[in-house]
Amino acid sequence: MPSPAVTRGAKKRRAMNRPTSGAQRFLQLVLLLASLTLGANAVVGERGFIELIENRRQHIALTREISSLRHENSKLHLIVLRLTRDPSAIEEVARKDLGLILPGEQLFLLNDYVDPAR
Repeated sequence: MPSPAVTRGAKKRRAMNRPTSGAQRFLQLVLLLASLTLGANAVVGERGFIELIENRRQHIALTREISSLRHENSKLHLIVLRLTRDPSAIEEVARKDLGLILPGEQLFLLNDYVDPAR
């Protein structure tokens, strides 16, 4: 009499070699299509892998932009503090940006000389 392990192995081989019925084949096809659909959705669908990569790229870009804006904001804050506390800073801006002069000063406008031979 064959051992139980040999008998079980023979039953498995017969089950694997048995032709599948139409219902089993249909079920296998449905499961295959469902798996492919879920896999494709996981890669390209809403909240899929590709969107995840794009969101990470946007996150990095926005983080850099925030850092740059914070740096610019701190520089502007220092300028505001200087303008509110230092009168010479106000004079500097008035002279440089607005072209103002103090009473008694004379303004000379000079044109750049252009050599006609050039």
